[in-house]
Amino acid sequence: MHVIYLLFPTPFAINLSIALHCWLASVFTYCYARYLDIGRIGSTLAAITFVYSAPYFLHIYPGHLSNLATMIWLPLLFLAVEALLRTRETTYALLGGIVLSMQVLAGHPQYLFYSAVAVCLYGILRVAIGERQPTGKRLRFLLVGFAVLLATGVLLSAVQLLPTIELTRHSVREELTYKWVSSFSLPPAMLITLLIPDFFGDMLQVSYWGKNFLWEMSVYIGIIPLAMVVVALINGDHHAAGVGGGRFQRGQRGLR
Repeated sequence: MHVIYLLFPTPFAINLSIALHCWLASVFTYCYARYLDIGRIGSTLAAITFVYSAPYFLHIYPGHLSNLATMIWLPLLFLAVEALLRTRETTYALLGGIVLSMQVLAGHPQYLFYSAVAVCLYGILRVAIGERQPTGKRLRFLLVGFAVLLATGVLLSAVQLLPTIELTRHSVREELTYKWVSSFSLPPAMLITLLIPDFFGDMLQVSYWGKNFLWEMSVYIGIIPLAMVVVALINGDHHAAGVGGGRFQRGQRGLR
């Protein structure tokens, strides 16, 4: 990706890099949704929602390229874990490790941490509501798979990871307190941005008057995707989703 900075003027290269990462984010999300056996229209909606939701798209305004570059790999991590649990093939743990290394090399440790938490929760929930096999056996397999994934990711990104760890000793962020870090927690009042994205301002026509920064506090994903979430919770095919011990029978057909 950095090759484009050698080929084009810096402002154009930055814009091109942002555009490419937005495109990749949509492609990766679409692939993950299709692997879950979601239809083409639904997968397209999922891709658009991820890329143009406030938590992702608003980082374009301040030019947070490392944020954008790190977040795009989350759908592929979910895909790797899902494929690992369905097929029981450790190859997907290795592929997930490659994806993890790309996240590390993207350069934003906070979103790397968020992704790790999300993927771990995803794996645990899949084990809890997945196929009809003893939970202990599925959990042991998941832990082994995660160990392979983590080891692969760390080894492949060690060239970046080790100097970064060394650098933290000389960074002002080493002395940050929990009180300061927790001050960036999402206030309940910001949940109103799920329905009214510019309630606290839009940074362009109306000055932002909410807490911290809009790109960190807005949770807007769109009215249509939000409505689809409610519809899915009410009328979703829970048996196909593994709830109550069912299998992901249709998903075994994989990505088409």
